[in-house]
Amino acid sequence: MLLISSKFRDKANTYFKYFNFTIILFFCCQINHAQSTGKIPVCKDMEFWLKADAGISLGPNAIQQWLNQSNSLNHPLVGGNPQWLGSALNYNPTVSLDGNGDFFKATADIQSNANGAFIVAKAGVSGIQGEGIFSIMDDDSSTTYDGANLQSAVFFARKGIGMRLRARIDNVDITDINGALDNQYHLYTTTMNGLDMFMYQNGFLESLNPHNATLSAEEYYLGCRYYNGGPSRFMNGQIAEVIHYNKQPGSQLRRQIESYLAIKYAIILSNTGGGVQGDYYATDGSLLWDADDAAAYHNNIIGLGRNDELGLYQKQSHLQNDRVRIYVGALASSNASNNSIFNTNQSYCLLGDNNQAMCNAAAATSEMPSGCNLASRIDREWKLTKHNFNNPIQIDLNLNGCSSFDTLAANSMLLLVDDDVDFSNGGTQCYANGDGTGILISNNNSLVTIAGISSVQVANNSTQFLTLASLDILLPLTVHNFKVQCSGNSTILNWHTPFDASIGHFEIESSIDGIHFEFLDEVPTTWDSLNLLDYVYEVQNFSAETQYYRIKQVQQNGQYYYTGIRAITCGEQNGNFTVYPNPFNQALQVVFSEPLNKSIDIQLADATGRICFAEKLSLINGKGHLSLAASLAKGMYILEVKDAGLTKRKVLIKSN
Repeated sequence: MLLISSKFRDKANTYFKYFNFTIILFFCCQINHAQSTGKIPVCKDMEFWLKADAGISLGPNAIQQWLNQSNSLNHPLVGGNPQWLGSALNYNPTVSLDGNGDFFKATADIQSNANGAFIVAKAGVSGIQGEGIFSIMDDDSSTTYDGANLQSAVFFARKGIGMRLRARIDNVDITDINGALDNQYHLYTTTMNGLDMFMYQNGFLESLNPHNATLSAEEYYLGCRYYNGGPSRFMNGQIAEVIHYNKQPGSQLRRQIESYLAIKYAIILSNTGGGVQGDYYATDGSLLWDADDAAAYHNNIIGLGRNDELGLYQKQSHLQNDRVRIYVGALASSNASNNSIFNTNQSYCLLGDNNQAMCNAAAATSEMPSGCNLASRIDREWKLTKHNFNNPIQIDLNLNGCSSFDTLAANSMLLLVDDDVDFSNGGTQCYANGDGTGILISNNNSLVTIAGISSVQVANNSTQFLTLASLDILLPLTVHNFKVQCSGNSTILNWHTPFDASIGHFEIESSIDGIHFEFLDEVPTTWDSLNLLDYVYEVQNFSAETQYYRIKQVQQNGQYYYTGIRAITCGEQNGNFTVYPNPFNQALQVVFSEPLNKSIDIQLADATGRICFAEKLSLINGKGHLSLAASLAKGMYILEVKDAGLTKRKVLIKSN
């Protein structure tokens, strides 16, 4: 039974929910170990397994107990006052050590030179000489410190007082990684056979050296080292999880454990060197993430997953800077308090990106699908891969710094899903807010949430590429509040910008179909460094038909950016009509401003001008209904209505 002191009773619901979850995990390893026929039994030979989301008992001032989750059940003693941080790393808890006497010590029975140690931890850029992280020690009282004889080993420790990480036996530095201790979380792995010792950082082999050890160790030390007769050289940092095998894990098992820890804690496995380097694997051997498949997207990898054998149940994940999140259900304060359910063991959903800016640029705008009436899109693209994963997901994008999104309406945004890395070669689908496919898009002060991404958009057991686009421009140099309105016999275009000397001029472009635009006029910039700059342009010779306008912002260096398109109908108002929904799926309603009872000619053309649909539409009290073929492709269309010698047009988006 896990105990929680009265000091924490005010948080009892959160803790008990959390700990009930971890009690279940406590038994999973043993159960699935017996059922692992045909797979690598990841729990076999696991001697020591501490993780901050299981087995923690809290006392009045510190952790009282941290139960070993392996089959060995050699639970450590607690020294000092280590603290439990409930959601410190990727919505998962960590154990915090203050460098002043906090540590854990457990009995061991290591009688083999074959070992494997894994730890997710962070330590500061400087610390005490030889600061200890994880080691094993024999019980010879005459030995002055760990690593000083052939029976003991330091798996992870600071070298000197700086940023170097090392492992050592018998005073031999097995590895010497400069910059590894940088106040950031990393996944460190040390393995050894009878001849050599290997050290990995985030899955990449940093160094190896031969050794002459004959291990016979009886004690584990976590967060410190054995020195001068007892615990010393205490660690100042945090530990999320530590695993020790009394054998050398083979490459497959090592990659599976590293993948489990990387997914859980949003640690990016290194793909340096290519090949299988950086690949993520499930414990059944399934490849979850192929680092060589679109290698440019092996950045900022976060993900969701369930693995009953290791007790993984990651329901939400985010970057450490919180710019991107992925989750199922409702985002919660911690992973444990997210009440969503995966129905399938060994199910995963991983997300990485091309490391480009989360704003637009000319290069990104040039790579957009035709037919979606897009004005712009952001540079960053994401690779999303799913394995046995059927739950709809949500993705949050914090676009703070791309100020043109601050006031961008959700209905102006589209999710683009592509089957390769080129969003302009015909394999891209466009999904709009409320388009009937389950997609919901919201924008709350530059925090854009795309909800309802399911197998409709990204099929299970597939890899697709995503980005965010807009029907309005996403200007790095912001054009605010672009409006078009009728005024007497004129059409008035109005916009304003902040002062920016890099803007050369503006060009007004117009169109009768919303697709093919023509230059109308040039507007010079205004100089006022203290205020927003207001621009007004008047179009006098307008048509009674719907007109489309956009502004081309031309920079001093020749680069240019387009605003979104604005549509307006001025002049003779008789016969004005609306069409909804837009975007549409299959059915359309046409509603005229007058209660007409007659037939009118209607046709639908795609972005190339090809007529896809034409008929006489009967209006009853100014209303008519259109049923279009379900096979009509997604994209942009022009609906033309001919009545009393006038042709009126509407731009529509087919969403599914």
